[in-house]
Parts: sequence; structure tokens; C-alpha cells
Amino acid sequence: PSSPAMPLDEALPPDLVRLSNPVPSEAMKCGIKIPPESVMTTRHGRSAVTIFGRASSLGSARGGAAWRYEIELVNEGRDIIQLMTRHILVTSPDGTVEEVKGAGAGGQLPLLAPGESHTVTGTTVLHAAYGAMHGSYQFEVPSEADALGEAFSANMARFALSTAGRSELVPCSPEADLMS
Repeated sequence: PSSPAMPLDEALPPDLVRLSNPVPSEAMKCGIKIPPESVMTTRHGRSAVTIFGRASSLGSARGGAAWRYEIELVNEGRDIIQLMTRHILVTSPDGTVEEVKGAGAGGQLPLLAPGESHTVTGTTVLHAAYGAMHGSYQFEVPSEADALGEAFSANMARFALSTAGRSELVPCSPEADLMS
């Protein structure tokens, strides 16, 4: 089903951009062990973004475990794009989901020319020895007329948070179940 065209002078709210292009089921890898890294390319017209995600254990923290994650966003398209928002889901082994949404990443809204990349790093803590992370980053193609440009969502495939640094079987989040 096609969605109605949005007038060019109105911006889509970030959640509508994200929901218009949910993480595909093959990127979720539900029901199988997932490694502590992932890569996925999302194409939208002349735009394309590859997202590399990886995590490494930082050891015990606050009655659980901590991980350092690194997300690399690479502009593989033909236009300049700007990162606008992010939506990240962290899933525990019991299926509990922690959601992180907000403007940009790391307080930045970088402009990426074709071939450029931007790396986002952070930490997360779970009350378990393993979990999973996936999500999406919303971008805009700035228009030459200085008006709001076209928005699209680039998906980040699911990867494991593993204290052992190995593939883990982590249940998919409820949002993933809706997408399959």
C-alpha cells in the first residue's frame, strides 16, 4: 500500500519517518543467534546510508554488565544528507526493551557529503550478561531553496551485546514482532 504524498513544505515528524521504513525482518534475525556486529545499507531515491554497528563488553556494572557501542554512519548516496534524529532499542534476554530517541546523535546533527562518515559511540548497561541493540537514524536531504528537504530513515540491523564477545540468542523486541 502506498502512503499519501506529503506536501513539500511540511516536515514529517521523526517517528512517522521511522515508521514509514521499519527495520526489515531479515535485519532483525529473530530466532537465531546474532553476532556483536552488524551492517546494513538503506537506499532511498538518490540517497543511501550504510550503518555499521558493533559492541564490546566493558565488564560488570551496577549489578549487571556494560557495553561500549560504536555506530558508523556512511553516506553512500549522491546527495549531502543531514542526521536529524535517532531511535535505538536495547533488548534484554527477558524481552524487556529500553528505548532511546532524540535529536541527532551525541548532541550533533552532522552534514555528510557523499562518501563521508560519522561515528557515534556510547555505553549501555543491562542487568544481564547479554542483550541486543537495533534501531534507525533519520536523515534529511537539505533542499537548495533552504526549505525543509526530503526525510528518510536508515535502519541499523540488530547486533548482540555479549559479555563473552560471541553470538547470542536474544528475543526480538515487541516492535520487531510487529514488523515480521
